[in-house]
Amino acid sequence: MTSEWLSVKVIAALMDLHPRTVQRLLISGALQAHKFGGRWRVPVRSFEAYLNKTSNVQVAGDLEPGQWRFVVEKVEDESE
Repeated sequence: MTSEWLSVKVIAALMDLHPRTVQRLLISGALQAHKFGGRWRVPVRSFEAYLNKTSNVQVAGDLEPGQWRFVVEKVEDESE
């Protein structure tokens, strides 16, 4: 099951970006996030809002809206 929070690693995989690039988005405030125990976490709603408002951003693999959640589950499973 997909959690309410996404990690930098998951977002990087979804957007086909390097994790450091995702961190830059978080630091700049372009993508809303919170730090828990020194690690960035992005609320699912913030990620969806970012995708909706940023027309030049595509989810890796040209996924249809909502399909990215399946990729999240796969990346989270590989992390365990």
